[in-house]
Formats: sequence, C-alpha cells, structure tokens
Amino acid sequence: MPDTAEPIDYEFWSRMSGWSVSEAAALFLDIDPDRIPEESSDPEHPGSKYRRLFRLLDRAREMEELEPLTVPRDLLAWASSNGIKPSVELTTKVRAGKPHRNWRTRYKAIREERDKLVLELEALKAELSDDVAPRAKTTLLKLVGGMARAKFGHASNVRGTAKKIEDALDHPSVHWHLANNAIKGWLDAADALYDEEHPKNSNEI
Repeated sequence: MPDTAEPIDYEFWSRMSGWSVSEAAALFLDIDPDRIPEESSDPEHPGSKYRRLFRLLDRAREMEELEPLTVPRDLLAWASSNGIKPSVELTTKVRAGKPHRNWRTRYKAIREERDKLVLELEALKAELSDDVAPRAKTTLLKLVGGMARAKFGHASNVRGTAKKIEDALDHPSVHWHLANNAIKGWLDAADALYDEEHPKNSNEI
C-alpha cells in the first residue's frame, strides 16, 4: 500500500513545467509520484491502477499524442478527453497557476520563420544582383521608391515605411505578403538611387 502519511504537494507539482507519463499517471490517481505503490494482482489496488494508467499514458506518448514531458494543462485536457477525472484539488492547482510557455513549440515556430526570411533574403539578393538587367532594375527601384514617396510619405531618413507597405500588402483585398526585411531592402536600394539622382532634393541630413 502507498504511504499516505504525508499529503501530496499539489502546489509543487502544479508549478512543474512538464510532467512525465509516470508522474501524470500517479497524480491522476492521487498518488505521490515520489512514492509509487508496489505492484499487486488485485485490480483495485493502487499499484495495479497506477500501472494500468501508466501503460495508457505511455502508449499515447509512443503514438506521439503526448511528448516525453508534457505541460500539466495539456495533460489535464488529454485526461478529460479520455474519460479520466483527476482530483479537484490537482485540477484547481494547475489551472490556478500561470500557464507555462511551450518553449519547444515557440523555438520551432521562430526557426521556421527564420528559414523563411533567409529564403526571401536570398531571393531579394538574386533580384538585385547583376543578373537582372540594369534598366529593369532601375525601373523597379523607381516604381518602389516613387510609390513609397507618393502614397506613404516616404523619405530617405524616414523609418516605418516598410511596415506600412507590409500592412497594405497583407490587407484582405491584396493578400500578397512580403517580409518586412525584403521590403526594406527594396526601399534602401530605391533611396540610394533617388539620392543619387536628386542630390539637392535628398532628405538625408
């Protein structure tokens, strides 16, 4: 039988960034994860109930329904969807605490965004390379710079135009997204051309 002399520190476990399947199985049955009961042939024995629930959680992990360490709130949601009802005390403690940020998911999203920006930057470099006909490049830069000045009040020493253009392109009527860095690269090149051709009208200090 499990040692019930000491109460389970739900406050401590609720502040954990993640639970293993072993810890979750124990907590869902009001068993202290640090004091797992011995196995028993009696199906009603806490040790038997723990091992059956552990197998269920472990199989979900193997099927990639759960990660090796899963955020407590996500484990409670999984338990609810599978007909498992943890104690009110455990549920209350977890839900009352500050949600833990899933840094693994956030890192993956940032890495994907970085890779996307790298590809767009390489594409921009190719478009501005010597492979593009000089006359066509000049025409494109004048279109970009001219529209930026006429429609967005852009000038060589004014910041924020790239964001305005990005928002305009993201508008539902256009839905033609370009990364802010890519837009800024075009604007910088257009500004250099404009200042070269209009030295007296340059807004650069």
